[in-house]
Formats: sequence, structure tokens, C-alpha cells
Amino acid sequence: MVQYSADGHQVELVDNRRAIVRAVGEFAEREIAPLVAEYDAQEFVPRDLLKRMGALGFFGGVVAEEYGGLGLDYVTFAELIEEVSKTCQIMGTLLSMPSGLVGASLERFGTPEQRERWLRPLAAGEMFGATAVTEPRSGSDVAGMTTTYRRDGDDFVLNGSKAWISNLDIGSFFITFASRDRSLRHRGVSAFVVPRHTPGLGLHPYKNKLGFRPLCTGEVVLEDVRLGPDALLGEEGGGFQVAMTATTP
Repeated sequence: MVQYSADGHQVELVDNRRAIVRAVGEFAEREIAPLVAEYDAQEFVPRDLLKRMGALGFFGGVVAEEYGGLGLDYVTFAELIEEVSKTCQIMGTLLSMPSGLVGASLERFGTPEQRERWLRPLAAGEMFGATAVTEPRSGSDVAGMTTTYRRDGDDFVLNGSKAWISNLDIGSFFITFASRDRSLRHRGVSAFVVPRHTPGLGLHPYKNKLGFRPLCTGEVVLEDVRLGPDALLGEEGGGFQVAMTATTP
């Protein structure tokens, strides 16, 4: 139960939030710090470390509790990321993704089935994802993207490429964007959830990135990637709005 002080502040709630931030900081000093030099040199993030962080609920962030998140306010969420980043900015980045890059678009635009399949395990740290927006020629200009799709019956067939996309090694799915008619600019863009093992999806990491060596970032190539109607995130033609929820790769 939340308790209030004489001036109306939520004492217990504030104490709980501070406890979460403190617990994350202590975990980072104890469990992450001794490993940073090794996994930075070898350019990988230890899966067992991510598993322990997930079991403690660290990836829940601002995702609503009904979807398996922590339901934090944004100030506490920022403090949590800052606390981890004091030890390793890569882990801070990974903590942010379920709430920012990937989870926000699923929480806001996903169907109940998409939220159960992708958002709940994402918030629990049981799987990881990425948002594939940036392109080699258009950067993060969503309206100017060159990746396209066509309809084939009920299916969508995607072709194109994205650049500087993170989590290529651990991502179970990628939220990406394509245009059916480039002349429509932002009105022609749709958003899709692409499972990792979809035929035609190619993942090509960049190596030896200054400051971000452990985060597996690189090119995502879509060659006749065929997706069913359940892969559409939001409405067809509504991808620009989805992208504005999660615009960073």
C-alpha cells in the first residue's frame, strides 16, 4: 500500500523506486564491473549476465505491469539507466531498449497477440529485439526510406536494407519499416515485426566500433522477406506514426 506524508508525498512509492535504482547500481558494481574489460575486448555481451538481469526484472522499465514490465515513471527509469551506465554504457543501452526502441511501439500499436508474443518476454528480459529504421542512403529519415514492400495476397513481401541496427546477435525479432509507394512519403510507410529466422532476412555485424564494441550492430538486409498479416504493426500506411515512437536504431 502507498503511504502519504503530511504534505501529501507518496513515501513508500518513492522509497521503493529508490530501492530499485540502488539495487541495480549494486548489481552493476558486483556482477557487471568485473566482466566489462573481457566482454568489451571480445565484442560480445554475456548471455548468462543478461539472464540474471532479466530474472531480477531490470528490463521492465516503463512498460506497464499488465504486460510484464515494472511500470516505472520516466525519472526513475532514467536514473536506473544512469546507474548501470556508470559501470557499462552498453548495459545501460540494453536496459533502455524494451521501454524505448522496441517495446514502446509494441505497447502502443501492437495487437493483444503481438504484445503477448513479443512485448511480455521482452519486458521480462526473456528475449531481446531491435528497431530497424536507419538506412544507408536516407539515415533515419523515415519518409525518405528506400526499403519497399508489395502485397501478395494476404502476405507482405519486403525488400531493402537497414544500417547501424543493434542486437543482431541476441535479437529474437526486428521491428522494421517499408514503403508500399515511395511517392506517398510518410503516408506510404508501414511497420512490421520480423522474427529472426524469417527466410530472406540477413544480419551482417560491423566490428570494432569505438565505444560500442560489445553491442552487436550492423546491417539488416531484407530479400523477398515474406510476412503474414499478423506481422503488420499498427495499420497499413501508419508506419510513420509507429516509427516516431521508436526512431533510434
